[in-house]
Amino acid sequence: MIYFDNNATTRLSVGVKQCIIDSMDLYYNPSSLYSEGQYVKERIESARNNVAQLIGAEAKNIIFTGCATESNNTVISTCIDSSALPKKHIVVSSVEHSAILEAVKHYEKLGCIELTILPVDSFGRIKLDDVRAAIKDNTILVSIMLVNNEVGNIYPIKEFVEDVKKINPLTKFHTDATQAIGKYKVDIKELNVDYLTLSGHKFHALKGIGALYIKTINDFKPFMYGGHQENGRRAGTENTLGILTMGQAAKEVMGSLDADIELMANLRDYLEKQLTKLNVGANSGRYSFLGDLEHRVCNTSCILIDGFDGRLVCTTVDTDGETDDSSISSGSACNSGDLEASHVMQAMGIKQIPIRVSFDRYNTLDEVRIFIRKLQKALNKLKNQGANT
Repeated sequence: MIYFDNNATTRLSVGVKQCIIDSMDLYYNPSSLYSEGQYVKERIESARNNVAQLIGAEAKNIIFTGCATESNNTVISTCIDSSALPKKHIVVSSVEHSAILEAVKHYEKLGCIELTILPVDSFGRIKLDDVRAAIKDNTILVSIMLVNNEVGNIYPIKEFVEDVKKINPLTKFHTDATQAIGKYKVDIKELNVDYLTLSGHKFHALKGIGALYIKTINDFKPFMYGGHQENGRRAGTENTLGILTMGQAAKEVMGSLDADIELMANLRDYLEKQLTKLNVGANSGRYSFLGDLEHRVCNTSCILIDGFDGRLVCTTVDTDGETDDSSISSGSACNSGDLEASHVMQAMGIKQIPIRVSFDRYNTLDEVRIFIRKLQKALNKLKNQGANT
């Protein structure tokens, strides 16, 4: 299996697998007062420290959640609940994950908020002037992702935060850093955001575990009620195994980030260089690369293949009868059932469906070479079948 869909989810690392084996018998409730329960609580706090260190934060500012979607919804909910303003205004970008966009549209439909959705250009870039112009006296929250999940754009969150706070110091700023961890150095002090979202399964931990950084604890309102867990900020018995794997994965990322970034960037650059070489003769202009190519994360290549539907390409590459199956995607896994281009592509003015290749630290150059051959084979097959346009 050649797995190039790491923006959708990642394999469990060797260290995380061992963590699972070593922790299988830690079934005790961390809220219990007996020694076994308190030991589990200590392990959870150790994992919290690792996750905090991963982004340069303090452990007291980290709460564990069920996933990034929960973290994102928690931020929106707490900002609405914490504001006494009669009419509340929220600003998001048009290329946010659905966990943000669908949530704010829901609250807008209920009449709870006024909503501004920022446009992007054909490269998926957000203009600073548009961010500035969107801020009002009643803007309670701005949410802009750190790294886009489809094209890999890295957004200048530090600059956005600085300008937003100059215009309205009371406005909270949230960034979804789900796609940044393990591929980009995240420093909470540099970003200076009020909230930051993380997801364990995006950097080799288990699914079903996320985290949320909260800058100011005092004005935080829980999204879920019914228990005292996470110091009263997130009800529900802790997912011990998930938390411990997230702590282990965070430790591993910190230990190899620079080398991992270099490896993934080399794989991406090699892929794009080789595909560019194939843009000759009858295939001239076949491959083009989407997004802000000067400001993108190291592991992601969003590729538009002229005349070919990305969904057909993905399935044909995966089922070509060869031993080495290849897994890629045509965009966000959360929107994989859609019959048209994703909201990110539409926001960029692109109607055709691309393919997305996203690497992790376990991928190799040999895998990339095999994939290029399989991709060419798949395109020829589709062309012979008349499946291209």
